[in-house]
Amino acid sequence: MARHNFAVFVDNLKDTITDQVWNSVDRELCRRVVKILRLKAGDWLTIFDGNQQAFVQLSQVTSKAIVGSVKEFNVVQELTPYITYCLPLLKKDSLEKAIYSLAELGVNRIVPFTSSKTHTLAEQALRYDRLKKILIAACEQAKQLCLPEIAPVMSFDQLLSSEALQGASHKIYFDGAGEPVTGLINRLDCSDSICLMSGPEADLSEEEKVSIKKSDFSFTRLTPTVLRAHQAVTIGLGVVRSVLSCTVALAAE
Repeated sequence: MARHNFAVFVDNLKDTITDQVWNSVDRELCRRVVKILRLKAGDWLTIFDGNQQAFVQLSQVTSKAIVGSVKEFNVVQELTPYITYCLPLLKKDSLEKAIYSLAELGVNRIVPFTSSKTHTLAEQALRYDRLKKILIAACEQAKQLCLPEIAPVMSFDQLLSSEALQGASHKIYFDGAGEPVTGLINRLDCSDSICLMSGPEADLSEEEKVSIKKSDFSFTRLTPTVLRAHQAVTIGLGVVRSVLSCTVALAAE
């Protein structure tokens, strides 16, 4: 039985490769490969930095150094269509779950925003270094080798006038009072640029919902039940990516 091929993030990947040989003395990376992934000489490993990727056969695996022969080296291709998710600042645990799910499911860009009902301390507690670690962990697990971009936090008003919204051919807000998700599925196309949004734990205010309707957002209902804020993020992006992946597969056939 073939062994599982793991994917591991390596910062500035190209700088660690010389003459088709990858060499890392990063102690934390070596520890992970030896103690957690339990890889040995002869095993294969995918390494990536969000822009490039390499497929490597390991020749030396120790707690102090890892050496491997690079068999393939390519530029990472972004998933299409390009999907931006406008993510309200949620409570810490929910926000981290949402970020993980977005990366795992193949979002291209995350735009955090504040609204009238987001928690007042949420922006102060936002740590981009921790969020990047969460993104990396999700991308390694999912083999989503193109790291999503996380934009600076915007206010709700800034978001409405931002480039993230202006360039989208479809803008969708996930709302319990929206049309059934089947209507959304029939309108989407793989060539589109898509902007998705959902509300914070206490939802958007009625005034904010009026504003996004004026910005051409369509309202879509994901389930007949009430979802937690981070669940709406996961299901919403999951539906869109799954439908469009199926469309690509059918077109290829």
